Amino acid sequence: MATPVSLADIVTELEAADDGATSYFDRDGGRVVLVTDEARDLAESDALDAGVPRWQRESIALARLVLDDDGTRFVRLPGKRDIHEWQMMADFASSLADDDAAARLSRALRGRGAFRFFKDTAASLGLVDAWFSYREERFRQLAIEWCTSTGLEWHDDARP
Repeated sequence: MATPVSLADIVTELEAADDGATSYFDRDGGRVVLVTDEARDLAESDALDAGVPRWQRESIALARLVLDDDGTRFVRLPGKRDIHEWQMMADFASSLADDDAAARLSRALRGRGAFRFFKDTAASLGLVDAWFSYREERFRQLAIEWCTSTGLEWHDDARP
């Protein structure tokens, strides 16, 4: 039987997702691994061995393992584009009982700089802690859904 996935580890990876790398759960190793786009590109390159610094070889070797996998060992975690944090912010605003606060946060999500403006508005309304609690729970639910959809057992090490 496989070791259950740490829900806290998955949440941490989801929160840290960015466009320059992809995270995978390694079923054999029981841990999350990160493959940068650069390592993936070098792993796909035929000229890999020429001129690659020693410190980079381990990440390239990992990228090769992921690329060569048939989907049985490495399971891709949702990336930044799969997470839709803007929608989380809109949902948080809609969930508020205070209509004025909800309207101000909804307006903050319009236009350029929406993420920063939303956070600044939440701070001015005294809602930063409520936002981060809401966000954390949404990431937790996303992690549970991902584990369930991929058939991975998980344990909630963040809760007793």
